[in-house]
Amino acid sequence: MFLRLLFGLLIFCNLSAWAQDRPNFLFIIADDQAPFDLKAYEPESSLQTPNLDRLAREGMVIDQAYHMGAWVSGVCTPSRHMIMSGRTLWHAPNRPGRDDNPNFDNPKMVPPNILENTLPAVFNRAGYDTMRTCKPGNSYAAANELFTVLKQADKRGGTHESGSGWHGAVFTRNPCRIIWPGILPTGKSWKKWKRCFSSKCACTMTLSGSGTSPMMD
Repeated sequence: MFLRLLFGLLIFCNLSAWAQDRPNFLFIIADDQAPFDLKAYEPESSLQTPNLDRLAREGMVIDQAYHMGAWVSGVCTPSRHMIMSGRTLWHAPNRPGRDDNPNFDNPKMVPPNILENTLPAVFNRAGYDTMRTCKPGNSYAAANELFTVLKQADKRGGTHESGSGWHGAVFTRNPCRIIWPGILPTGKSWKKWKRCFSSKCACTMTLSGSGTSPMMD
């Protein structure tokens, strides 16, 4: 899947008396999200996301972070490695068995103890309860295993035990349907996205064009 934009939302929340001595941290990472989809970034957005809006109002929204690019054509894996390690693109670790980052074997650029300083490791040492859920693919697998609670879905769907499903499985459990009858049509351009609203869903998007992909309706 082509990742057009990686969106990271970091929110600091003081939500209850027992948490007053330290903030809570919530990372929400979405694939293929436009930069101004949420009201936290664009007040005139037509998308209705009341829970995210409330978190943004009560916490802090980080809106000056920019993606550095990737070692390869896709940005999924590098972006998640940068978030998990807190390091820039050329100082972040590779996936096991890969040498996409040309500096992967330079200890001054990518230190051998980098796993000890990843996001879950640092928060665990600080006494936090940490949790990761949902999509496992294209991520920093070794760091994922350090979360105190790890509930991940497989590629084709999820359960209450494994976490949320992703890709097509998301649409089967969502009253907001996306109709997508085709990938990039040969020799034709996509028609404009059409949005409609109802009481059951934020929006329904229709992408028209010829192709062989099944319609998700």
